Amino acid sequence: MSQHTLFSEILKEIEGITVARRYRAETKLFAQGEAAQNVYVIENGLVKLTHLDGVGRQRIIALRFPGWIVGAALAIANRSSPVTAITLTECLLRPISVDLFRDALAKRTSLSTYLHQIHSLEVLDQLSRTIEVMALPARLRLRRWLWIFAQTLEPARTGSETRIKLPLKQYELAELIGVTPEHLSRLWKELYEEGLLSRRKEWLFIHNVRRLYIPNQPNRDWKGFDSDSILPSLDLD
Repeated sequence: MSQHTLFSEILKEIEGITVARRYRAETKLFAQGEAAQNVYVIENGLVKLTHLDGVGRQRIIALRFPGWIVGAALAIANRSSPVTAITLTECLLRPISVDLFRDALAKRTSLSTYLHQIHSLEVLDQLSRTIEVMALPARLRLRRWLWIFAQTLEPARTGSETRIKLPLKQYELAELIGVTPEHLSRLWKELYEEGLLSRRKEWLFIHNVRRLYIPNQPNRDWKGFDSDSILPSLDLD
């Protein structure tokens, strides 16, 4: 049994918890500067965390994937949020009131253990992001994120070709990899010319996902806590 499946079983044991609900893309879950009323378990879809800076510019800070609990740290610390959480795609989320979440956390060691795993993954994610910016050129950072999206966006595959719709706007993806939108346009052009990618209307075609994989680097498993590795499905050997 995968960790994510095990967590679903843990949730079923919590009295008063609601069923998962569908949320449209661009639904605000909680806002910067506010205390969260609920935490959200991501069953399916992507959630983005953004921050509005002092000059009024909103920046994308991170993405959250299936298996993550958005707002858990706010509930535990009883703090207002430094970010706004917004659904990036249509999502299947399980909302849990902050009071119910705190009560369940105090009573169930299984939930506490899972939450420690979540927060450990967040720390590792932050370290990986720092390493990427310091050690990887922008071109490889873009390839890394395309590889991640190819695993998490329920893509259509035909042979070695993968078709996806990118959920981020041009400037958001540029912020995520730490470049300007103009430089991102140059990176796209390079990948098109090399035959790695092509575009047809709103679709991005990745002609061979394996070529996006970066060996000897921490290519992160973004399937939450599933025990099955992404790598065997890519047939990298």
